[in-house]
Amino acid sequence: MVALVSMAFWIGIRTSFSVFYVALLEEFSWSRGDSAGAQSLALITYTVLAPLVGWLIDRFGPRRVIVPGILVLVIGLVMCATIKTLTQFYIFYGVFMGSGITCIGIISYSAIWPTGFRKSAVWPVDSGVRNGTRHLSFCTGFPVFHRYCWMAAPRKVKL
Repeated sequence: MVALVSMAFWIGIRTSFSVFYVALLEEFSWSRGDSAGAQSLALITYTVLAPLVGWLIDRFGPRRVIVPGILVLVIGLVMCATIKTLTQFYIFYGVFMGSGITCIGIISYSAIWPTGFRKSAVWPVDSGVRNGTRHLSFCTGFPVFHRYCWMAAPRKVKL
């Protein structure tokens, strides 16, 4: 159950960029390519840090990687609510959130599952991914977004 809920938040936060994309374009006069570059940087950060996170999990254990990852992700979410420049957006979203997402992603949770039962980990992880994509992106996009401004939404979503 913990894996399901955690993975729902992980993928929900990771895929909610498209919910904020239009608002970012309207709020700032950035080009579409410049704005989307932050999402690309977050995915590149995830890809580059994944082997390092795997090594850290092997060396120190998943719990000692997940907790700092959550803190980095929360810092990134909070700081995204204060951005004024494209550079800040790249740093807070692309680097901080990309790093935090890597530490709390599927790599970490697959290491927690007992070795003999890792095949059974697919269901809760996959269910969390599917539900997070459907529900958290929806919840982020409508009630929070329309009741508050887009800059308050990351503060409302933080873990």
